[in-house]
Amino acid sequence: MITPPQRRELLRALYSTERLYLGFSASSIFQKQPARQFLDALWNAVATGDMPSQCLIRETDLYLENAVPLDQYGVSAADNKGEAFVLALHSLVLFLTNESSESLDFIPEEFERFVVEEVVTDEMIDQLGPTQQTLLVTEEVRAEIENHPLIRAFANQLKMDEWKAKSIDLNPVDIENSKA
Repeated sequence: MITPPQRRELLRALYSTERLYLGFSASSIFQKQPARQFLDALWNAVATGDMPSQCLIRETDLYLENAVPLDQYGVSAADNKGEAFVLALHSLVLFLTNESSESLDFIPEEFERFVVEEVVTDEMIDQLGPTQQTLLVTEEVRAEIENHPLIRAFANQLKMDEWKAKSIDLNPVDIENSKA
């Protein structure tokens, strides 16, 4: 059984992981299963307190070992969205198997935030024009990134996720309704 505080922590992480799932699903190397089945089992775990099956956890763990193939030079074939999704899924597996005492805060605050910051940085590079392909991240640029509307919207989304995770009833109907 998963305790109510663990269910709430898992719920907050699932909101973020679902957004990462949507981002990675557009990739040519994305495989829907067992990731989708595992996420669905986690939503059920939040709603009921029942752990996903050990078989599904092992299958997902095996999937994670091969989810992001490396080329002959050891470079990942996935973009940052894929990498972030795989790291998030791995954190969820570790959370369920008690192999990590880390909180799931890494999923929204590190993995998903990195993806959003990359979008903002790419946009800033595009605004510099075709002659500039890199952007030196100075304190001024960091401040501009932090004040970008996409970053502010992301921060508001995380606040909303946290509020929902703390306040909704942990039952199947309210959990399902909170996904929207």
